[in-house]
Amino acid sequence: MDEIENKPVPADAADSSDLREQIDSLRHLVGSILVLLVIVSGTLTVFLLRQMKTISAEVDGFRPGATNAIAIYQKQQGPAMQEFAKRIQQYGQTHPDFAPVLTKWDPVFVAWGWKLGAPTGATPAAVAPTTVAPRSNTPPKK
Repeated sequence: MDEIENKPVPADAADSSDLREQIDSLRHLVGSILVLLVIVSGTLTVFLLRQMKTISAEVDGFRPGATNAIAIYQKQQGPAMQEFAKRIQQYGQTHPDFAPVLTKWDPVFVAWGWKLGAPTGATPAAVAPTTVAPRSNTPPKK
């Protein structure tokens, strides 16, 4: 067990020149790889610059339509959606059976920037009684 498995090889002049050739070959290989790396990275850079130019041109083409769509949303659809959310919350406050629906969809409203939350004070005792006109089975007069 005390015997060394890897015995040192005596240094000869022939082994020294062979080792020197291998080192020179490795230096040449590393230099070649570095040159190829510079060429490939330059090619990738040129490709990405062309892609950026192409995409910028496409985005500039979509910009007027997108600006118009954003303006329409801010003037019409956004306020209408906020009004809808307020009405849902008001409905949920007067109808306790609707509370689970508000609770389920609360994360969506929060993501949109609207905090609805579960209705407060919407218990069966807190709901005001509603009066409903009786339905008539007679057809309307012409």
